[in-house]
Amino acid sequence: ILVINPNYEKELEEKEKERVSNLRCTKRVLALILKELGVSYANLQALIATNEDAQLEWDLCVELERSNPLLDILGAQLGLKPTTIDKIFKYANGEIGKEDFDETDMVKGGIANG
Repeated sequence: ILVINPNYEKELEEKEKERVSNLRCTKRVLALILKELGVSYANLQALIATNEDAQLEWDLCVELERSNPLLDILGAQLGLKPTTIDKIFKYANGEIGKEDFDETDMVKGGIANG
């Protein structure tokens, strides 16, 4: 018997969103990827310094989890969409390549070649 689930695509999307929210990366890897997207480390540090919660998180953690709401807040201040932040975490975990980023993911510039 073939059973058709009308919510199949929605359920798949929710499972993927939950899976991505659990991805982690180190602060170093995040900073290096942001640099490739046009965000200098100095700019990242300056932005973190303006938010006590972000500074506490940055100073006291080794890894960042994608589900951390501070990432969306800081990302918005940097001009990064939530989907770009998802890509950053997928890239950091080897799930996608540099070629999966496009100009809409950039912050005043582009991903460095090479």
